Amino acid sequence: MRLPFLFCLATTIAACAGAIDDEVGGEPGASLPGLSAAERARFAEGKDLFHHRFTPEEGLGPLFNQRRCSSCHDIPAIGGSGIETVIKATRFEGQACDLLTHEGGDNVQQDATPLLAALGIDREQNPPSATARKRVTPPSLFGLGLIEMVPKEVILEREDPNDADGDGISGRAGRTTDLRIGLFGRKADNATVGDFVAGALLFELGLTTPVHPVEEPVNGSPVPKESDPAPDPEISQDALNLLIDYVRFLAPPAPLVPSAGAERDSVEQGERLFRALGCQS
Repeated sequence: MRLPFLFCLATTIAACAGAIDDEVGGEPGASLPGLSAAERARFAEGKDLFHHRFTPEEGLGPLFNQRRCSSCHDIPAIGGSGIETVIKATRFEGQACDLLTHEGGDNVQQDATPLLAALGIDREQNPPSATARKRVTPPSLFGLGLIEMVPKEVILEREDPNDADGDGISGRAGRTTDLRIGLFGRKADNATVGDFVAGALLFELGLTTPVHPVEEPVNGSPVPKESDPAPDPEISQDALNLLIDYVRFLAPPAPLVPSAGAERDSVEQGERLFRALGCQS
């Protein structure tokens, strides 16, 4: 990967704080412009793997939610969001959120391979200690590689937990459990695209990787050995890197601005209001 190229794109976006233009964006599902031939080839290979339907023999499960990455990320194109939902459970107590790791974690897998089902386990159960349970939809992955390249000091400079500048916006940078700056996931619990992809493979497809070489437990209990014949890790580092590069190279969608008429006037008025409210901050 040519980091200087991505760095320049990301810092340009961070500096101008404006709309994404055609030089950076593209059609939904397209790769970033300006990639080398080798990078475009990795993008294509990674896309094929992203759309591959995994089988239990390849390591799917034993607990899982979907058989393909693209099952959850295909609207309006591969790499986008989706209509499939994931069940999330948690326990909120004493002003703290417990992800219930000892009971199988916050992601409640909804399907099982035939070998696991033959043992009487056809899905994961809601953690007994959970105080909340919700269905959530998958996020879009477009443009994540550019977000990853925004300098961390730029993010930290914009922290304003007490609204000291009086613009009505307060907040602080998300942090991972090991105190890195979190960028991805619903709770900013992943610091890099690599963390995000490796976690999704494990939690959504039940695929182990060199990053996560151990299967997810079944409500806190180890997976029965006879239900998981595939050797770990089930995804090699090379294959994992292809998936990571595919997501990193996904372009953010270019804006669809009408060329003339009332529709264009409406878009321009909306953009002015967006800026006047401080949304670009």
